[in-house]
Amino acid sequence: MHSTYLWRGLAAGVVLASLAPSTVAQQPVIEVRPGGLLELGVPVSVAVKGIPGDIPYLMLSETRASTVTAIGDLGIVPNRAMAFFLPPIDASGESVYSCNAPLCDFSLAQRTYYSQAVTFRTFRPLRTRGISDVVPVEFVTNDDCGPCALDAATDDDVWSGSPHSEAFYLKGCDELRWSWVSPAEYTSYKNGTAWLRGVIADNSDPDNMFQVSVTLSGRESASHNTGSFPPPMSPKLSGVNSSALAENGGPIDPSDWHYYTGLSGTLTGMGDMLGTNYDVTRAGPAVQVGYGASLKNAEYGIATWLDLNRTSGTGCDGEMSGDINIILTRDCPPTAPN
Repeated sequence: MHSTYLWRGLAAGVVLASLAPSTVAQQPVIEVRPGGLLELGVPVSVAVKGIPGDIPYLMLSETRASTVTAIGDLGIVPNRAMAFFLPPIDASGESVYSCNAPLCDFSLAQRTYYSQAVTFRTFRPLRTRGISDVVPVEFVTNDDCGPCALDAATDDDVWSGSPHSEAFYLKGCDELRWSWVSPAEYTSYKNGTAWLRGVIADNSDPDNMFQVSVTLSGRESASHNTGSFPPPMSPKLSGVNSSALAENGGPIDPSDWHYYTGLSGTLTGMGDMLGTNYDVTRAGPAVQVGYGASLKNAEYGIATWLDLNRTSGTGCDGEMSGDINIILTRDCPPTAPN
């Protein structure tokens, strides 16, 4: 979480590797409030609990890894631009930092951050008292801060197939590729659900349209999961150039993605598709969300695979399969005129 966001203006004042070790008295404990998945736009507090009088040094990092320092082994890669001292722990046993500004910066919800605290007894010289466990910090968007969903266009550096752009790929309609009529809405929630709403049109015949209503559930991430992570059959990487993956020096790192294991929804016919409706369920791998997750480019996006069952009407096939490939952004183009 960059200091220009939640903890703007606070800078690091210590180089951990230069500190002399000393006897650990008590491990501090970090508590992020209100806890669990956090919501953009909702006040957040971080408490470091420990021995009254100790001075907490709170660190945040985008990277979790074992880091050896002179004061002990850390569980994150320290970043001095994302670290700062808090006031000494008071008589109640905690030192609290609160951010009360309403924040809707979508970049905060695009990755998991990790926090860890070191406590000291005195400033001169700094004497180490303890090192906390690593605590994840992960945001969702909620109704006020959600991004828009756009078609995912292929990038030759990522996608190995022929170039194209789409939001939905429907196997069983005359035209396979469908695009958003205007930017769709996407929102994720603290209870581990998300929803996608918009209208798609046939790329070759825009009078064929569906109203999309899809609900995602069962959010799983490296920091908040039920013990099976990533979910079975996930991640799916078909069609991606191997050179685009982080393990080969590329920009796409599936270990940073999060997933939804449940998907349900409807496609409701509009225009020339009026009266033709489908129920939509997930097929195969879990819904994957993150940088490069659309499999078409390295932008922050979503891919998932679908089964569709026609519930009324005669358009397309009675049973279909399909894909969703979209990107998520706050840089939304103007809504198309009616």
